[in-house]
Amino acid sequence: ALGHPDVVGLQVAIGEIRMARGDYAGAITSLEAAAGVGDEAALPEVELRLGQVHARRGDVAAAASHLDAALAGADERLRPTVLVERGAVALRAGDLERAASLASEALIAVADTTGGTTAGAARRLLGLVALRRGDLDAARLFLRQHACLGGDDLERDGLLGLEIEGAKDDPGTAATHFSLDG
Repeated sequence: ALGHPDVVGLQVAIGEIRMARGDYAGAITSLEAAAGVGDEAALPEVELRLGQVHARRGDVAAAASHLDAALAGADERLRPTVLVERGAVALRAGDLERAASLASEALIAVADTTGGTTAGAARRLLGLVALRRGDLDAARLFLRQHACLGGDDLERDGLLGLEIEGAKDDPGTAATHFSLDG
């Protein structure tokens, strides 16, 4: 990284590759290096990535902490994505009210940007919250909206739709079989 014109970008890219390969410790090291050399404007993006890594590791508290830090400094472009990620962590922690609130806030924030993917992710999150609450009709509606926005989880969401149908007697069953990461 010595002499590279964008050390922060390089370390973030390395962290993303390591995260994708399942090397979470290596990803955290790279992302923390990026945070150490980055200016204040770069920190929200780095904090978002750190939150994502910790969420994948299953460390809900660390993920929430990093995502809250990202949210505190996020600009209007980044804010909707951070809101959805933070909502996903709240859902994992069992805080359905906070997850739904953050997803709804993300939908409002994304209306001011060009974030079709983020809007779809927010609707998917609302669908999973509805499913956990046992509101199968709302779950179906939000997941269909997610699919209409070109959701990247269409196969998994199709399976989730089948699971919703099978969960009429026990709505919690479907929710336990699906996570936001797959």
